[in-house]
Amino acid sequence: MADYPAAVAWYERLWGRAADILVNDDEVMWKMTEGGWLYVVRDPERAGKALAAVAVSDLDRTLAELGSRGMVGARTETVGEGARKATFH
Repeated sequence: MADYPAAVAWYERLWGRAADILVNDDEVMWKMTEGGWLYVVRDPERAGKALAAVAVSDLDRTLAELGSRGMVGARTETVGEGARKATFH
């Protein structure tokens, strides 16, 4: 990622908490489920080419909660037969 500190701050707002593990100066981890983790790693060679997807049960509620943390500007769209998704950049 081009701006690692900004990316870490963005994920802190997204999850509403600091990383669970600070691995080193270039990597942090959030525990998402019992066996699932999200890693954020500084890797200039791949900067801007990452994607993370999260499924939620109530998109409108989740977007409202994220908005209260300063996460705005999601593009929402309907996909398939009525499913909806929101995309942040």
